[in-house]
Amino acid sequence: MLETFALALPLAFSAGLNLYLTVAVIGWSSHLGLVDKLPPSLDVFASWPVLITASLLYVVEFFADKVPYFDLLWNVVHTVIRPVGAVLMASGIAAHIDPQLATMAMLAAAATAFTSHTSKTSARVLINTSPEPLSNILASTLEDLAVVGLVLFTLQHPQVALIVTLGLLAILLLMMPFLLRWAEFWFQAAAAVVKAMLGGQRTQPEALPAAYARLLDNRSEWSIRCRCRGLRGLNGKAGYLSLLADSLCFTYTRFPARQQVWTLPLDLVQTVKLRRRWLLDVIDVQYRSTEDQSRTVHFVFMKDHALLSAQLSEKLSGVIPIQQARMDAC
Repeated sequence: MLETFALALPLAFSAGLNLYLTVAVIGWSSHLGLVDKLPPSLDVFASWPVLITASLLYVVEFFADKVPYFDLLWNVVHTVIRPVGAVLMASGIAAHIDPQLATMAMLAAAATAFTSHTSKTSARVLINTSPEPLSNILASTLEDLAVVGLVLFTLQHPQVALIVTLGLLAILLLMMPFLLRWAEFWFQAAAAVVKAMLGGQRTQPEALPAAYARLLDNRSEWSIRCRCRGLRGLNGKAGYLSLLADSLCFTYTRFPARQQVWTLPLDLVQTVKLRRRWLLDVIDVQYRSTEDQSRTVHFVFMKDHALLSAQLSEKLSGVIPIQQARMDAC
């Protein structure tokens, strides 16, 4: 039983990253003499029809996986294909053991492949925010090298490979909430781009939820939903950016359900800059901290809020000279 899981889980992990390369490496390792002898359950992968098919599909994936945004579409399409492929491999590996144990091996293989695939896809969502394609090419190349290394190591030292795979799964499961949260955010950003292109731009400021409005004593003049970056403890937090007569406030919810507010007096604001990006708009606010140091906080807006973020940037830019004049007068 241990030998079955020692082969099935590491190969399923590799299949979750790149199914076609996993099959191709198994087959070519036999033909090129990289392993002494394949386990009988894997001999089918060394047959020429299977090997040629897997190799051709890998060539297609080699290029598709390195094109920004298209690689994301490719990975989404393979959300079903990779786990199913891992199950088929596990069924062949476990064909000679008790049916109940074989079913357990197939379920474990499906879960393992889905975990590695989901982690890869979520990471690609983050990588695609980089403006240059080099990060995609580098990530894809490293994944391919990892698959080759893990498959060859599994064929030679399956039990050690099982321990390595379990360790990798533990790390990925710990990272999964973070990866899924950011993946959800970037999918929402893509949806907002489509919405804006179809004429779904917001033109009016948003009403603050009652709990947030009470924190500001109902004094908000302008509120927009956004995310905050660059503040300790608030990096990536979703909330509402509100402009008051004398301050800029970011209201948010901290676990489990505590509404809080971060306040920046307008007389501490030094510069305001609006940056247009493909999926997002960002307002950079440079300000003087209480320690008299210059710091920058970033507020990230979806594209369907582009008009509102531009108006807020203009309002803030107009307020700064007035606040500076008041300070000079004092």
